[in-house]
Amino acid sequence: MKNEMLEVLERFHREVFLPDFQRVLDEAVEKSARSLLRKEKSEYYGLKSWASYLDERLARIETEVQSMNGGDVAHVESELQFVQSHLRALEMLVEDIEKKTERLATESELVEIRQRIAVLNERIAVLETRH
Repeated sequence: MKNEMLEVLERFHREVFLPDFQRVLDEAVEKSARSLLRKEKSEYYGLKSWASYLDERLARIETEVQSMNGGDVAHVESELQFVQSHLRALEMLVEDIEKKTERLATESELVEIRQRIAVLNERIAVLETRH
């Protein structure tokens, strides 16, 4: 009787619980990954927009510098250096976000998580057979 109940319980676990648990876990992982990817993309496009604005501002400053004959050139050059340094910093941030987006988008991470789940399920099954 105990063996029959244990077999029924193991069958239920294997055929009902584990597949449903796996599905719920897969959905949660995919939802989380999509959410992070959307956030990273949003930040990426925001920084890209800001970099575009700085490019336009830099172009205007360069035009003004070229049109001047001396007067306030030192001030314009100082502002140009300021804009260039901020542009470099933003470009580095954009590169970091691109790297994060690529890392989040990889299927290999999802595969690795699924493999870990499979290992945990095997451990659970071993523990259940002991009891």
